[in-house]
Amino acid sequence: MTDLNNHMLPGLDDGPADLETALDLARIAVADGIKAIVCTPHMHPGRHDNSASGVRAACVRMEVALCEAGIAMHIAAAAEVRFGHHLLAAVESLSLPFIGGWEGRRVVLVEFPHGQIPYAAEHLIDWLTASFR
Repeated sequence: MTDLNNHMLPGLDDGPADLETALDLARIAVADGIKAIVCTPHMHPGRHDNSASGVRAACVRMEVALCEAGIAMHIAAAAEVRFGHHLLAAVESLSLPFIGGWEGRRVVLVEFPHGQIPYAAEHLIDWLTASFR
């Protein structure tokens, strides 16, 4: 099984605060049959100021720690990107972390504000969809 939305990278968002807790979570995941995890920390400007390069670096550090701890799990870096105008700049600067691909298109995990879908959100989604062709 693959977990496509996981916050196990320590210290980046509302996931584990430290490496030992992150490794404990990885052990639990492996025991539950998860063989691969896509690490998707929040990218929410002003709250979780993560960057694609910072997430990749944290993922590399976690891979090393998993190996050293003897935890057999593959991980990959992506992010849960908060919906907002900053998405435009991230797409244009090619700094948007993609979760993978589907039917020849790149896929990004977008997080909407809790409790509401912003007015005219479909326009930004349409623009994002056209941008990833």
